[in-house]
Amino acid sequence: MSRDAYWECREAIERARLGYLFANGQLTDIDAGAVIRECREMTGYYPLEAFSLDGVLDAAGCYWSNTVAEIEPYARRACERVYDKWCSTGDAAAAAEDWAIDLISEYAAEDGLVLVEGERELEAA
Repeated sequence: MSRDAYWECREAIERARLGYLFANGQLTDIDAGAVIRECREMTGYYPLEAFSLDGVLDAAGCYWSNTVAEIEPYARRACERVYDKWCSTGDAAAAAEDWAIDLISEYAAEDGLVLVEGERELEAA
């Protein structure tokens, strides 16, 4: 087996592994990142700006002192909505985080969670 054939076979096995995990809802965050990289290569789509759940959670900590665990479900919903609806014309990441912060407030209110204004203290890792 040539060296190129070896690597092509190995890559095919890895894609099959990721496909199996994806189909069965078992992807880790690292596996999900690998799927995203594979899809970028296949589609030729390479976004230059992005915002993340971690970035939104950090930004939320500047507005509310609730724990990350309390805010995370709302931040996830907010990130998904912003991502699905966003159209960028400039400073996308910061503007997307701002919109997600507004949505966290809306979603928390719907569930009756009181967001406590003020910066969150650093949580132990």
